[in-house]
Amino acid sequence: MVMLANKYKDKNVVWLAVNCTSYATPEANREFAQKYKLQYPILDDRDGKVGRACSAETTPHMFIIGADSNIAYAGAIDNSPMGRVEEPLLNFVDKALYELTSDKPVGVTESKPYGCSVKYAN
Repeated sequence: MVMLANKYKDKNVVWLAVNCTSYATPEANREFAQKYKLQYPILDDRDGKVGRACSAETTPHMFIIGADSNIAYAGAIDNSPMGRVEEPLLNFVDKALYELTSDKPVGVTESKPYGCSVKYAN
């Protein structure tokens, strides 16, 4: 995600991570950002308001919001759950961002997210 965020940083794309984990702390988010050299902010969503509003199911669950404020893409990063794919690798996020920043319609607007379930607060 760091490389992909960097790829689009000069293309009018705002990149934001949202941490919906109920037991996360701002300090843990800062440490994570430093360790992995994130150049984008992490929103502390311990109460899950943002995650629930977007219906986030997994970590990660990617959402791309277009200039029109509508969700242009929601789902997995790519078609390779756990690094296993039988077809050519397709990075859904990269493809959708390319299409949006090229004023093209997004071809794949939704996919099934994969990963650990979001640990929402009750």
